[in-house]
Amino acid sequence: MSLNTSKPMLQLKLTALLSTDLLVNIGNLFAGSRDQVRLVEDISRCLQGTCSEVLEFKILNPEARLELQVLMERLRQIGQTARDKGVRILVDAEHTYENLGLSLLTLAMMAAYNSTTSIVWNTYQCYLKKTMDNVKNEMSIARRLNVYFGIKLVRGAYVSQERDEAKRIGLPDPVCENYKTTNDNYNRVLSFLLDTASRPGAKINIMVATHNEESTKLAVTSRIREYKLDRLQDTVVTFGHLLGMCDHISVILAQAGYQVYKALPYGPVEMVMPYLARRAAENKTGLMGARREQQLLWEELKRRLWRQCSCCACFPY
Repeated sequence: MSLNTSKPMLQLKLTALLSTDLLVNIGNLFAGSRDQVRLVEDISRCLQGTCSEVLEFKILNPEARLELQVLMERLRQIGQTARDKGVRILVDAEHTYENLGLSLLTLAMMAAYNSTTSIVWNTYQCYLKKTMDNVKNEMSIARRLNVYFGIKLVRGAYVSQERDEAKRIGLPDPVCENYKTTNDNYNRVLSFLLDTASRPGAKINIMVATHNEESTKLAVTSRIREYKLDRLQDTVVTFGHLLGMCDHISVILAQAGYQVYKALPYGPVEMVMPYLARRAAENKTGLMGARREQQLLWEELKRRLWRQCSCCACFPY
C-alpha cells in the first residue's frame, strides 16, 4: 500500500532462495575479496546472461555451484520482471553472519538493474555498531559501478540472537549498548544519507523505515528542508511503516506531500506473528504510538461531534 505514489514496492527475503551455508560462504568470499567491485560486477554479468561463472565461486563444491546457478536464474527473473513492471524490490536484512552474502547479491542486482533508478534496495540495521561503515563501503561500490544505491534504513530486531551468537563463538558484541544508542546510530546514519542525497549528481534513494517520531522529524524538518530535497522527486526520500501502525504519522506525512509506504506482511499465522513480534521489539515507540494514535482519534471524534452538535451538554467527556 502506498500514499502519494504509484510506484509499488515488494520486500524480498533472499534467505528463502538459498541455503544459509551457501549464503555464509559467499559472504566470506566477499569479505576476503581484494577487489569487491569486480566481484560484484562479475555476478551482475551472470545475472544479465553475459557470463557463465564467477571466478571466486570455482572453489565451492559442485552442489553449491549448482545451487548458485539456480539462484542466478531466479534473481534474473525477479530483477527483470521488477524492472519491466516498475516495482521496487526491498531486500530484507537478516543476522550478521548472513548479511555479507545478502549485500553481495543485492549489490550485484543493483549493478544489473539500477542504471537509471533504484529498482533494487538493500536494508541496513542500525542496532549494529558497524552499520555506518557498511553503508559507506557499499555505497562506494555502487558509486564506482555508476548505479543507483537504494537503501532502506531500519533499527533491527535480532538483538538477543546476535549477542548469543557472538558470545558462543567468542566475538565482540556487534549490537549497540541500548535503545538510546541505537536511536543515536540511526539518526547519525540517516543524517549522513540525507547529506549525501543533497549533493549534485547523487544517485541514492532512501527509505526512512521507522515508527520513531524523533527520526521522522529529523528527516522532515532538520534535513529534507535544510537540504531542499524534493519530497516528490522519484522517491529520493520515502517513509515506510507497517500497515496498522503509526497511521497518524503516515497520514500527516502524506498530507504534507511525502511518499509513504505501508508494509503488509502476509502468510501463515505461525510465520507472520513472529515477524510482527520482532517489529514490535524493534520499534518500542510504535507501542507508545498506538496509544498516541488512539488519543488523536478520540480528539478528532470529539471535534467532529462538537462541530455537528449545538449543545455541549449532550457531548460526553
